[in-house]
Amino acid sequence: MELFANYRAKILGEMYEGEPFGPDKLTMLWPLLAGCAIFAALDIGVGLANQYRLIVLGALVTPGIIWLGYLMFHMLRALRAWTVRQNSND
Repeated sequence: MELFANYRAKILGEMYEGEPFGPDKLTMLWPLLAGCAIFAALDIGVGLANQYRLIVLGALVTPGIIWLGYLMFHMLRALRAWTVRQNSND
């Protein structure tokens, strides 16, 4: 868990201390892409039925969507703080 906390702190530090769009987009999207790739492999390999297909899709994609939403929230806050800093320097 400490590894994830350090990873999260590094990303948020890049956002708030530097440019608001500091981390690259792959940093934000990799959990979503990983969930989609795992789902595609399971769907092709196992051939899930319709109701189970949606359950598995939701279970694999939801953490990536939560992570993306969390980082987007902080990116917008960092953009606001960056804009205030730029206006106060002028």
